[in-house]
Amino acid sequence: MIFYLKQEELVFFAYGDTYLPALNFQNKMMKIDMPVQLSVLPGENRHLAANFGKEDCAIILSYSGESKNNYFITNILKKNHTCIIVVSANPDSHIASLADLVLPVAKSESKSVKLSTFSSQIAIDYILNTLYGCIFVANYEKNQTKRIESETLLLNDRFDS
Repeated sequence: MIFYLKQEELVFFAYGDTYLPALNFQNKMMKIDMPVQLSVLPGENRHLAANFGKEDCAIILSYSGESKNNYFITNILKKNHTCIIVVSANPDSHIASLADLVLPVAKSESKSVKLSTFSSQIAIDYILNTLYGCIFVANYEKNQTKRIESETLLLNDRFDS
């Protein structure tokens, strides 16, 4: 199945350690005039999911794919016929079973010797950076123009010394 991110709305559902890569992706997309919704408060996720339909796309970030909260949200999206993309290290998870597309990440973290979420963060960042690159290249001239305009706004925000 091939997906094109030409939906009306794009939303991320993530929390904890997966929230940071989602926020980074949202920042990149904003600079090319492609807004991405990402709720700030955990309780907002269910309300946000209820507002999405068949014209929209949701990306669920869940390393384990077994979060009950994300599963509940994914069920709401499924009932609304929203396009669902799941990024997870467990393509056989409960959440992934509801997805239209699963983007698997490497499953290399050990629960017993894990110091932090280094490998899962890098894996999720890689997937989202690749997705961003594909979106950017799909409409390169327009996105390059928007990116330059966005960067110019920041450059003009500094005092000359």
